[in-house]
Amino acid sequence: MRRLHALLTICIFPAFCSEAFSAAASTSLESLVLGTVVSVNPASAAIVIREANPFGHLRFQVKPYKVKQPSALVGLRAGDRIMAVYSKKDGMLHRLKESRTSRNRMPSSTTPP
Repeated sequence: MRRLHALLTICIFPAFCSEAFSAAASTSLESLVLGTVVSVNPASAAIVIREANPFGHLRFQVKPYKVKQPSALVGLRAGDRIMAVYSKKDGMLHRLKESRTSRNRMPSSTTPP
């Protein structure tokens, strides 16, 4: 009887959990976007991002996005690392933030101390 209970637990519990997680993920209207800026066009509120690859896949994804607040693009340039929230509701990036280090922003002619 214990073996049957253990077997049912092993077979049914993972299936139940995966359904619950996939249902929660499909109802989410926002997702986090992490990546590096490829190009910026503040006039049309557009940005192209090479997405970061946290799971070690060998593919690179480059995607264009529209930005809800075009003023967030001012000062961005190719190579800057950013994070933003993509809304499936309107198909735009929100809460765009750049994560700079002092080395990224120094001119190439100077060297860090």
